[in-house]
This record gives sequence, structure tokens and C-alpha cells, in this order.
Amino acid sequence: MTSPLHSATHRAARHGLRGGLLLLALLVALTLPRPAPAAAADDLGAPYRMIVLLEIAFPSGAHAGCTGFMVGPHTVGTAGHCLRSATEGRASAIRVIPGVSGLTAPYGTFLASGFTTTTAWDATQDNRYDFGTVTLPTDDLGNITGWFSIGSASDLSLILGTFGTAGYREDRTYATMWGTSGPISTYDDSFLYYHWDTTHGDSGSPIWVAAPGGYRVIGIVKGLLTGSTGVVLTDFGIRVTPPVADYFAARTAEAFTPQPRPAVRPFFTTTPGSPIVLQGDSWPKAATAELQVSSDLVRWTTIQTAATDAAGHVEYRLNPTVTQYYRHVVLGAAPGEPGQGIVTSNAPALLTPASVGFAAPPAFGGGMIAQVVFLGGTVDDLESATRAAGATGVWAQDATGVYRLLPIGAPAFVRAPFLAAFPNGFAVAAAVTLTR
Repeated sequence: MTSPLHSATHRAARHGLRGGLLLLALLVALTLPRPAPAAAADDLGAPYRMIVLLEIAFPSGAHAGCTGFMVGPHTVGTAGHCLRSATEGRASAIRVIPGVSGLTAPYGTFLASGFTTTTAWDATQDNRYDFGTVTLPTDDLGNITGWFSIGSASDLSLILGTFGTAGYREDRTYATMWGTSGPISTYDDSFLYYHWDTTHGDSGSPIWVAAPGGYRVIGIVKGLLTGSTGVVLTDFGIRVTPPVADYFAARTAEAFTPQPRPAVRPFFTTTPGSPIVLQGDSWPKAATAELQVSSDLVRWTTIQTAATDAAGHVEYRLNPTVTQYYRHVVLGAAPGEPGQGIVTSNAPALLTPASVGFAAPPAFGGGMIAQVVFLGGTVDDLESATRAAGATGVWAQDATGVYRLLPIGAPAFVRAPFLAAFPNGFAVAAAVTLTR
């Protein structure tokens, strides 16, 4: 994923860093603990389950990745430059993926219903106010993961304490959480300085300390501070002061009306007890994969583990007995959209076997045609099955007896007559002819 946002590398002079402060930062040993997979710590329990991956889109089509942290049942804190970029403008869409770390993906994926940044950051990109919040459509997530408290730390506690952070680094396998801990090297009224090897993608990560009853965020990862020659001098983040804490308190206290959950388009339907095959394509190649199920689109549980092939294809064989939602999780990719694959208890079997979509493998004769029975489904299902069979087109007879051609991969206007003839797909099995 490209990341146009993370231009958080700033010259030392820009922050008015005094010479003595800079010397102190440089004297800190650079052999402090390096980032390590967060999955090794508490198996993604607290506080790691309260940290989220943010996938951010902009009107230009650019995309970026950042980190955020739960600060309320429907509120996520993060860096302001993740939400409002000096070069790309304001984000157009934000996906929130909590607690994911590789194949450990215990929660759903949520599309943000809104976000806000500070007035100072939005207007002038004042680095002291580089923070903001993302709003989720419901309280479902936060009520399960819990959330951080947020408050200021005294100068003495910054000097004596050890602090943690974790985020989604851009230089590691995508959607894996990496964390580290250590001391704060030095600080001023607005920023914290430390040597934790944070980098692009970590922006918006919480800097926390254990507190009674949970974990308190005392800073927010911002970026890197460089000298006049471009050498990185130190990592730095926003210091949570009383006004910063007040900003987050105000955001979490705002009036909130939960939004209805969006309808989930079924990926397949089958009668409970019918053996089926679920497929996934266009995933990272030769990667470990999992099939996960959920009954509420929030909590997810792994039921099968597999591996993608050299083409990024994976399949799972199962015999569903209850209504569930399904999704794929593949190492190197964020979880598939929630609800991909729902078994309903009152629908006919549309995919048996789902691996081909036809009653039997197509057998092409000398004329390069094959007559097969399509087991039913949408036009997209028919097109996918036809493509998988190595065919370039499929003929089907409409309700008036006219044969319609669906050319595979053709422009939309060429496919339009077929789609108009079969607007609801095929509710029952249908005889079709494939061509090569």
C-alpha cells in the first residue's frame, strides 16, 4: 500500500529544539529494544486488541495506512496527518480493522461514519495539533475490545517511566502489529522524543503506560525528526497535555446515534448440512490463510487453515450446519470484507460443488463448445465459473426462448443485453453452452 501521508519528517530547526535538548537526545543509546511482533505479547489481549489498522482513501485515488487506538465505544484516536494530508487533502473513506496481526484477526472490519481533526491542524498543519478522531457507526466494537483512557503525564513520570507503543509498520508484512517499549529520551511542552525505531505506518499509534484499571495514552506517535543533513535524530510524538486530553474527552462525549448495520450480500447460500467448497482468489501468493466465521460480524473465530497457491488461490471444504458469516484472512493482506459468505437456513443449495459452479466439469468437443448444467447463482457467479473452466463465453436461453451470449471480460455495454435478460441471475439449475 502506498503511503502519501507520512511526510512527518521535519527539520530540527522547525521545532525550535534547543541545542542542549538535542544533545541529550543524541546521547541516548541506540540499542534500546527494537520493535517486535505484538502477537508475542499477551496474545493480542489488552492493550493490543484496542489498537486498530486504518486503511485510508483520498479523492485522488491515493491510499495510505496508519494506526489508531480506541478511546471510546465508537471513537478511535490517531494522528491528524492520517486524516488530513497537506498534499492529498481530507480523507474520503476510512476502514477500521481492530486488533489484526497477521492471521490473528479476532474482530470485524468497520467503515468509519466520520472523522475530525483539530482546527489548527486542518487550517495550517500546526505540528502541535496533529491529532484527530475517527467515528465508528456503532458501539459494537468498543464494547468488546474496550478502550484506552487518555491523560497527561507529569514531567517526573516521563523521566522515570517506561512506556509502550504498537502499530502497523509499513516495512513489515502488511496488517501485522509490531510493538516496543522503552523510556522517553526527553520532552518539551508539546512533544515527546524517544528512540524506538518507529516508522511510516506507525503514525497515530498510542504511547501508553499501565494505569489502574487499564492503560492510559500519554502520547501519540507522529514521525521522525531529522537534522540539516537528513540524518534521523530521534522519533517524536504528540505529548498529551490537559488541552489534548480535553479534545478527546469532548469528541467521545459528543451526541451519537448508532447507524443501521449495512446489508451483507450473500457470497453463497446452501441448505445446512450440504458439503460445499469456498474459494478465495487474488490473495498474496504462497501464503498461510484461514477461514473464519462469525455470527455477529464483530467476533471472528478460525475454523480452517490452508495455504494459497502460486496464483494466490485458496479453497476450503466444509459442511455448514448453522447460519454463519464467513471471511478469508491471509498473511500479508487485511481480512476480507465481513460477511463474505453467509449460510442461510432457508435457501436452496446454489453451489454444489462451489469449486466449479457446474454439475460436472465441462468437456469441450472438437467445435470447442461444452454443454453443462449451471447449478444456479448470480450472473457474476456464472461468469466466474465460466472463466474458471477456461471458456471465453457462455450461451443461455432466456424466458422468451432467445439465446443470449455472455462474453467473458467484455466491456459493460457488450454484456448489457445478457444482464438485462437475467437481472436476478439463475434461481434454479440451468443448461448453458460454453465456448472457447
